[in-house]
Amino acid sequence: MNAEKTSYPLVSIIILNYNGRKNLGKLLDKCLSSVLKTAYPNFEVLFADNGSTDESVKHITEKFGRDKRLKVIPLGKNYGFAQGNNLASTHADERSEYLVFINTDVEIDDTWLKKMVDLIRKANLSGSREVAAISSVIFDVSREKFIDELYIRYPSGAHFIPLKSKPSFSRLVEIDFPAGEAFLIKKEVFMEVGGFDGDYFLYYDDVDLGWRLQLAGYKVLLNPKAKVIHYRSATTKKAVDLKRIFYFCERNRLISCIKNLEKSSLFALIFYEFLSLGGKKRKEFFTEYLKALRDIVSKTRWKKIVTKRRQIQRVRRVSDKELFKLSIQRTPRNLNRFGHILHRAF
Repeated sequence: MNAEKTSYPLVSIIILNYNGRKNLGKLLDKCLSSVLKTAYPNFEVLFADNGSTDESVKHITEKFGRDKRLKVIPLGKNYGFAQGNNLASTHADERSEYLVFINTDVEIDDTWLKKMVDLIRKANLSGSREVAAISSVIFDVSREKFIDELYIRYPSGAHFIPLKSKPSFSRLVEIDFPAGEAFLIKKEVFMEVGGFDGDYFLYYDDVDLGWRLQLAGYKVLLNPKAKVIHYRSATTKKAVDLKRIFYFCERNRLISCIKNLEKSSLFALIFYEFLSLGGKKRKEFFTEYLKALRDIVSKTRWKKIVTKRRQIQRVRRVSDKELFKLSIQRTPRNLNRFGHILHRAF
């Protein structure tokens, strides 16, 4: 076996597809081509298909199937982003040390993966808390706007993801969750925390994962040198309208809060939700918010949430007080006033 290959840990790159050929056209090929051209010497690509009806599997097999690093995995039906990725991860080579999740509307350069692996290996040589995941700087197609800050505001669970034109960081920095578009995570830790919440289907899955990683005592870092291009929302904009996006985001945000917050913080969440109702003035969005609440308190859904909450609270190593303290240090005061008040109350 090649000596250079064995000196680098095996990485399983997961690309979850749903009707990518129809929705993305040539972007799907661009994504897969960029991944297969990476200079990293030891990886496999798991192209998992969520029950596409556009012959995506046939197309990818015909175009890229000769590459032995590629495994095409038909999942049979549309499980959504979270559970689809969870199922795909079970097909990773047992020797792989890291998982990488890349959206089908993302393009990486040939050095991206090596930069991600080098950073997590170096970061874990020192420090009291283990680094579990590394996130990327996400550029839009124009390369003029990008995302690097990824933080959670407490107790609401609202995420802070500004689209900017100037970089915030040139150095290593800790963030609250990895950008779902393209990130690397230790496979062992991903399995330990239960992966993504498979009930989320769409949206907020990466935020919830990062939140649970922090509760378990792990770090998530931003690699400012690892940059990807995201052809923003190309995979969903044709199929999901704004009301449905709002519904999934609000439902999954509230479920995450119920699962992840301590009891005292849940009372603060109720107060926060009451205060924030005025911001949902548009009738159609308020209706979606009510739908989300009804879904959460339905008998089947609520039972699942309570079970997950017990599991998370039983193994948590970090208190809300510690997380809230980090939050108010990271996010602008005007965007997290309630968090500041709550932190002082602790």
